[in-house]
Amino acid sequence: MKNLILSLWLFSACSLFAQVVTTNPVIVTQESGEIEVIFDAAQGTGGLKGYTGDVYAHTGVITTASTSNTDWKHGTTWEVNEAKYKLSSLGSNKWKLLITPSINEYYGVAQNEKVLKLAFVFRSGDRSKEGKDTGGADIFIDVHDAGLAVSFITPTTSLSVAAGTNVPIAIACTQTAKLTLYVNGSSVSSLPAATRLTYIYSIPAADDYLLVAEAQAGTDIVRDTVRICSPVPVTSASRPAGVVDGINYINSTTVTLVMYAPNKKNIFLIGDFNEWAQLNTYQMKKDGNYWWYTLENLKPGQLYGFQYLVDETLRVSDAYTELVLDPWNDPWINEKSMIFPDLKPYPVGKTSGLVATFQTDKPAYSWNIANFQMPKHENMVVYELLLRDFTAGKSLQGAFDQLDYLSKLGVTAIELMPIQEFDGNNSWGYNPNHYFAPDKAYGTPEMYKRFIDECHRRGIAVILDVAFNHATGNNPFAKLYWNDATNSTTAENPWFNVKAPHPYGVFHDFNHEFSKTRTYFKQVLQYWLKEYKVDGFRLDLSKGFTQNSSTDATAGNYDQSRIDILTDYYNAAKAANPNVMFILEHFCAYDEESALANKGMFLWRKMNDPYSQAVMGWRERSSFEGMNSFPRRWVGYAESHDEERNFYKAKDSGDGNIKTTSVYLKRVPLNIAFVALLPGPKMIWQFG
Repeated sequence: MKNLILSLWLFSACSLFAQVVTTNPVIVTQESGEIEVIFDAAQGTGGLKGYTGDVYAHTGVITTASTSNTDWKHGTTWEVNEAKYKLSSLGSNKWKLLITPSINEYYGVAQNEKVLKLAFVFRSGDRSKEGKDTGGADIFIDVHDAGLAVSFITPTTSLSVAAGTNVPIAIACTQTAKLTLYVNGSSVSSLPAATRLTYIYSIPAADDYLLVAEAQAGTDIVRDTVRICSPVPVTSASRPAGVVDGINYINSTTVTLVMYAPNKKNIFLIGDFNEWAQLNTYQMKKDGNYWWYTLENLKPGQLYGFQYLVDETLRVSDAYTELVLDPWNDPWINEKSMIFPDLKPYPVGKTSGLVATFQTDKPAYSWNIANFQMPKHENMVVYELLLRDFTAGKSLQGAFDQLDYLSKLGVTAIELMPIQEFDGNNSWGYNPNHYFAPDKAYGTPEMYKRFIDECHRRGIAVILDVAFNHATGNNPFAKLYWNDATNSTTAENPWFNVKAPHPYGVFHDFNHEFSKTRTYFKQVLQYWLKEYKVDGFRLDLSKGFTQNSSTDATAGNYDQSRIDILTDYYNAAKAANPNVMFILEHFCAYDEESALANKGMFLWRKMNDPYSQAVMGWRERSSFEGMNSFPRRWVGYAESHDEERNFYKAKDSGDGNIKTTSVYLKRVPLNIAFVALLPGPKMIWQFG
């Protein structure tokens, strides 16, 4: 009867503070026999909530052989539906996975390997849906050492509750022991000999509470802790003079963080400096629509991870961070080679989602070429380069070795396809989420600077391809005002449009009429020009920089607002480097492109069709006169990442007289001559 009452009480407690997974036994050790894992599909991301088909576990273990706290070992394959990983439905969104007969045998763990955590992602049989922890994090279950161990059954993680809330607390122990519950150092409940202790604690006032579960058996004492935060009223205070949005370095031990976030009730800082706990001490102050906090007594030169905890549920990184920690993709960066040595590990089990960083007294890069003089824009030979595909190593390190080759080709500028932090590690880069941070998949910030320095030493300028038209849902501005049901930004979001006003919507469309969007991207442009000494930019899909509604038929029509926005960005870039090269992927009306060109900007001139026709041996549409129009600010190209290779077309669709390898390869020098010798700057797509 007592066990039934305890089970009902625990069910009620867990319903109030529901968890993604629970286990039987409650405390798991490597020596535990059969283990039941109960997955609540309504919790966490809720990706499988209401799903009634087959559900499988993608599972593995974190062991002493793991290279990081996200390095799964002995895992299942995502693609294969194996019977041992299939869950059984318990109804009401509950599913059961049986790990049997033991952890070691189920996962195939080596004899001398110690298991630290069980790791899970649950998915539908067709792999179209998945259930993960809050914020899209993987699900982990701690594996305790054999012997005496104690753990909170509920709550299992830190909570935020209002004063006066009754919090059900349950403690479990692996063996009979003296169990004691402490709140802020004072004992509130104790049993002299038990394996379970339950208690209801009423939060007396807005404050921070540290709960400690202690088990004592003889001289052995073990503990577990959780925190409860009952938020105090927000303090209103003016921002310190001179600070701007994002990360402000005051001195070697002090940082002031500023966030623009209208209509939010409170924001807490969480990070390495407070063990990722929500604490009233770290609640940000409010100044109108701004929130700010000054962190003091930091360790000079230490890289700190942090996030903003918004309205006590939403974890958001900082849009101004220069290095992002990614729980999903960072573990694979150094899988085959040390692309990013000493990469700071993600704080697994402490938070979820992308994590921002800051570092006072960051070592400065020593530039060999401090004042590079860019080649004349009008004679530029631009080489469009995707680091992912340029060398077998898919990194900056491999690209270093090819710079002499590019220099001998006559290349005077390298246009890097997007390198600002993007989703995943394998990408063209047009799916950005942070704009001040270089993506780690290709190397460290120092390696990017060295690459640019080495280009400059050879007289080669570096142009960044940037995607300012849109961002993914991992962008902090997007996440601040987000609709989970529609997987899109909300109408309340000032940075983004719910739906792109133009017909070229990709991911989530920025509102470039919003003043803070403009300020942000002007800062981004100036940052890369000053911090990384890049020489210019190619703006992807610049046609989308407008709030005027259009269709496929009208999107290219003259738009003065679009001209004004792009001119504003160009002037900001020129303020940092008067000789900046500014290239637009625009493809609009000739009078609009001419207006932009007359201000000093360059525009992509797509010539793929004429060059392809010429090399295929067809007279129709083979004129190159499009490169001869004025003003001379067209960046002409025969191929780009968006176009098919001319000589593939020759092989596949050319005139019957040239559809042999020996003939169409002889036409290569002729086509190259036309590309290179026409007036104005020109671009070559890598390997072209």
